[in-house]
Amino acid sequence: MSTYYDPAVVAAVQESNKRQSGRLVVLAIVIIIIVIGLAIAIYFILRNSKSLASVNSPQSGGTGGGNNNNTPSTGCTSNDQCSGVRPYCKTETGRCLQCMNDTQCEVYQECRNSNCVTVRPNVLEARYITSDSLYVNWEPVAGANYYVINFDDRNTPYQPGVTDMLPYTVNGNVTSATVPSGNAACAPGPNNSFVTVTAYIGAVARVSEGYKLAGNDC
Repeated sequence: MSTYYDPAVVAAVQESNKRQSGRLVVLAIVIIIIVIGLAIAIYFILRNSKSLASVNSPQSGGTGGGNNNNTPSTGCTSNDQCSGVRPYCKTETGRCLQCMNDTQCEVYQECRNSNCVTVRPNVLEARYITSDSLYVNWEPVAGANYYVINFDDRNTPYQPGVTDMLPYTVNGNVTSATVPSGNAACAPGPNNSFVTVTAYIGAVARVSEGYKLAGNDC
C-alpha cells in the first residue's frame, strides 16, 4: 500500500525548510561579523594599552617620554649600553640621556635638562644702508657676552669662517648693528653677499647660519 502525500503539504514543508535555512545562513553571517568586530576591538585595546605602558614606564628617561629611548630594562651602567638619540649613560640614575654637558651637543647647541637645545642667533634682517655699510638685526641669545658680525661680499657660495672684512664686535645686550662693510660690491646675483652673527657665551661661540643678501637688498 503506497503512502499518499498531499502536494500542497509537501510544498508548504519545503518552503518552510527553505526559510529556516535562509535564517540560519543570515544568523551565521551576523555571528561571523560580530566575532570579527570583537577581535578587531580587542586588538586595538591591547595595542593602546601597550603604548600607554611604554610611555608611562619609569625607564623612559629624559623629558620627552620613551620615544627612541634605548635604556636597558635593568638600567645602564656605561655608554656602551646606550645608543640612538640618547647615547650617554648617567650611571647615578641608570638612564640613557641625550647629553650631560655642552660638549656632547652640536656646536650650535647647549645641554639643557639632558637635551641638546639650539641656541645660535637667528639673523632676522640684513640689508645695505650704503655700499659701505650694512644693517643687521638678529634674535638675542640668553647669556651672550657679545656678538661678532662677519660679512662676505664675494660672489661665491657661502664659506663658513671665510670673510672679506675684520670681525665687527658689539655688546651682548644689543640685537642690531650698522656694520661698516668696507667697499661692499653690493652686486645682484645668485651667490651674492653673506652675513653671519656669532654669539659668545663665555668663550663658547654660537654661530648663526649664513644670511644671504639678495640683489634687491642693495
